[in-house]
Amino acid sequence: MAIVNERTIQAEVSDRVRRLKDYLLESPQKLDTERLKFLQESYRETEGQPPIIRRAKLLEKVLRHKTLYMDENPLVGSVTQYPAGVYAFPEWSCRWMLKDTKAVSHLGEVGISDQDREALKQAVDYWQEKCIFTRTNQVFEEKYGFSPIPHLKAGVWFDAVSFPSGGGTVDYPRVIYKGLGKLIADVERRLKELPVSSREALRKRDFYRAVLICLRAVIEYAHRYAELADKMAAETDDVGRSEELLKIADIC
Repeated sequence: MAIVNERTIQAEVSDRVRRLKDYLLESPQKLDTERLKFLQESYRETEGQPPIIRRAKLLEKVLRHKTLYMDENPLVGSVTQYPAGVYAFPEWSCRWMLKDTKAVSHLGEVGISDQDREALKQAVDYWQEKCIFTRTNQVFEEKYGFSPIPHLKAGVWFDAVSFPSGGGTVDYPRVIYKGLGKLIADVERRLKELPVSSREALRKRDFYRAVLICLRAVIEYAHRYAELADKMAAETDDVGRSEELLKIADIC
């Protein structure tokens, strides 16, 4: 009986994974412009604050207000509001947004609608002289006396500043086994122990403040999914699905 049940569970899991994979690959690629709105709002609200605090508050705004969705996947949470959505990052590079009619993601081409194009234009108006690509090339030209852009286009150098690299090794075990609450307590203790008599201490202070903003934003984000799962559980007539959603809500 145990072997039969295990095989049944494996078959059910395999079917779900197959459906989710097909669903993802068949979903249309969409540009999600919500982040552009949050980016503009957040940077205007945090003008003059340390850059690391501004980035933390941007994440906080995104996690607090982004549109949520849930599908069959029991692991909730997604970057955008669409299964196969992509964000634009004008703070990295944005001039291309005025001339390109399509974007490309890891799943292929992404069409850009007229409404999306207007949102991109507004982002470019704010970021074209502030983005990392523009500022990095300005610093290069100031130091060496010539623009690096023709050399980038010719392939002499690799352009590593016009898009988010997205790399990083996240210490998931620390978060899972220690918990966000204990991490917050640790950071609050370190922040309290910092002196205010050195530039290094002030730099660490900004870092710890940013960490606290991000950790609390993640908790708030999880609670938003808990509320959504509770709501979906109350609305479904499928008893099995309702139980799963309530479990997701409890975990979140």
